[in-house]
Amino acid sequence: MLLYKHNTKPYDFLNRYLNIRITNSFEEFKEYSGEKFFMVTIFDIWLSNNTDNKLDIIWETIFSEELIQELRTKKYPIIFENASEWCTKSNFDALENFCNYIGFSPNDVYICLANSLSVNLSINLYPTLKKYNFLSVERFAFDAVQVGYTMGDLLYKFKFDSKKRFLFLNRRYSSERAFLYFNFHKLNLLDNMHSTFGLDNIYDDNIVTLDYVTKDIERTHNISGQEVVDYIKMNNNQLESSLPHKIKTNNPIYNTKKIACIYTFWNLAAHNSTDINIITETFRYCKDTDIHHKTIFFITEKTYRTILMKQPFILFSNPYALKYLKDAGYKTFSPFIDESYDNIENLADRQNAIINEVQRLNSMEESEFNELLKNCKVIAEHNYNNLMERASNKHHNTAWTNDRFRDHLLDIDKTLKPANIINLYNVY
Repeated sequence: MLLYKHNTKPYDFLNRYLNIRITNSFEEFKEYSGEKFFMVTIFDIWLSNNTDNKLDIIWETIFSEELIQELRTKKYPIIFENASEWCTKSNFDALENFCNYIGFSPNDVYICLANSLSVNLSINLYPTLKKYNFLSVERFAFDAVQVGYTMGDLLYKFKFDSKKRFLFLNRRYSSERAFLYFNFHKLNLLDNMHSTFGLDNIYDDNIVTLDYVTKDIERTHNISGQEVVDYIKMNNNQLESSLPHKIKTNNPIYNTKKIACIYTFWNLAAHNSTDINIITETFRYCKDTDIHHKTIFFITEKTYRTILMKQPFILFSNPYALKYLKDAGYKTFSPFIDESYDNIENLADRQNAIINEVQRLNSMEESEFNELLKNCKVIAEHNYNNLMERASNKHHNTAWTNDRFRDHLLDIDKTLKPANIINLYNVY
């Protein structure tokens, strides 16, 4: 089976987990005589919802006219892959516009999403999607398990110079992360955290300044965000000079320019040098009309990497995200950690509940905190074992709607050589 992808990426999960050969050579794709598919990422076509240009102009900036004509004429099955990112109503509107423009039959369209997103998408939320085929892969769990199999105990060897109670990583900006970060700053909680707060904004073309941050928090949190907004304004100069906030280390092994990689020695050291991870999952404030409002969430490497590292966590995501993990066989850390925040649907109230719990944990005496960690360790071991079992069993991790794809699944290769995994994840 051959699959054509116009912008083939070196770490494409289909190339790793499915027995599908991928090419970005259109000539090779045309000349191949066996079964073949065309694939495009949903992010590549979402622009249709953000421009007034005609569709033919949009698509021709992405694909050649020759390719468009080939697709229209031959009607190859097409896969829309978005297992690494959110899917919103806007994405699906763009997808449908593309299908209509090319003339694809819904029977030949496959939408591939991450397992945690597609399972909870409950296609009924957006009726136009019912006509398409859906593929589901728990790709972030697969990634974690491959690293775990290859690196083994080496995972837990890397450490920073100092130990802190909490890990709080926020490389990319969002108003939700800003709300937590500046509240932690206001309460002097960052002193006991290995933390980052970046100004990389992938959802908005505006440059992130503190003025932008305050307006963004006011937009998403309304009156509930006013106290932290006032704090930012009162301490503008001090805060501005400290951003972007990074973890400082003198060890050259952690000073890598590969900041987008998710399993560097730096990442591993960050987990091993902290006790509890405050995970800020991929999350975007949404209006009621958006497809993932309230209960649609996206579990990514941020959570699975924490589970792989056998670390207790507090999970900021959409409400009921912990319930999803429990349904998948994981255990969470109640009653040792107050997890009532998971049932709070209001965004600001949910975040304030997390802030209150972090304050409580931070104020514990060392002996009391160590006892809590001892109790959580058993749960973390269970979660690690559940991750390895689920991601090693393809029947738990795939919900394929068509036999043509199910037959091409590959089990995790437990004999993968360390040199390969180091190259794959830029771990060096």
